[in-house]
Amino acid sequence: MEGHAAFAPYLKGGQESLLIDVSQGFEAYAAAQREHSDILNDTAKKKRKVEREKGEVVFTARSSSQADFDKLIGWKREQYKKTGQTDIFAAGWPLELLNNLRIDDCPDFGGVLFTLHIGGELAAAHFALRGKDVLHAWFIAHDDAYGRYSPGVILMVEILKWQAENGYRVLDLGPGDYRFKHQLSNGKLPVGFGFVGRPSAAAFLRGAQYDVRRACEALPLGKMSALPGKAMRRFDTMRALGVGLAAGLGLL
Repeated sequence: MEGHAAFAPYLKGGQESLLIDVSQGFEAYAAAQREHSDILNDTAKKKRKVEREKGEVVFTARSSSQADFDKLIGWKREQYKKTGQTDIFAAGWPLELLNNLRIDDCPDFGGVLFTLHIGGELAAAHFALRGKDVLHAWFIAHDDAYGRYSPGVILMVEILKWQAENGYRVLDLGPGDYRFKHQLSNGKLPVGFGFVGRPSAAAFLRGAQYDVRRACEALPLGKMSALPGKAMRRFDTMRALGVGLAAGLGLL
């Protein structure tokens, strides 16, 4: 949020985005992480184990494989269905956007596909946004058949090694209370959320929604406190995608 003072009056809350900084090189990063987390050692052991049991592990950076990209999208759509989340690809244009980002060769912005094959089969894939020297984690999924080997984390570690050698100093994991994010990250970046609206009944209602959300999140209600925020995000997603209520609720 720092450096964007113009947005300050419109902020309604904030979160922390977890970062992995490898600007000093992967080995320096790894040495520091091993002082308080076993995830890198555990991941290396799982990589050796899967190589023994399933076959060669092959990492590919900036993959151009349409088949692997399509597989990743299929995994994500199945994941949305299983967890009851909105299938953002049902609207059509998000998939077109990702494909355009993937094939765009602009040096300072675009999308990049990373893949991990085990024994010749795609085991995990990650589609990230790339900037001049920053990667932003976006879509990652894996084949459940390899789940016990944590192929997604193996892929993430391979990405960190690659980016440290290719001019990308930071991988931004985004907000989210996931164990692997906390174990791999070595930095944080505050990010804010809110809205800008002209004086109107709609803007007044939107402001009231944020007030209710803030009040609920301040109450000691456990998981119940997060329900207003989840509902707002769900309907914001539906509105942004331009899909009907049924599709937004995962009923189509």
